Amino acid sequence: MISLRHALLLVLTAFSVSAFGADKQPAVQKKQDRPQPPTRPL
Repeated sequence: MISLRHALLLVLTAFSVSAFGADKQPAVQKKQDRPQPPTRPL
């Protein structure tokens, strides 16, 4: 049987991991330059 101390430790660990994971900001993507137009073969 799981003790109260172990259950509390498990809950606090899960909460702290989820709190740190939610703190990350999504990466901002740089707007790409216009693509190079196709060229005709010489």
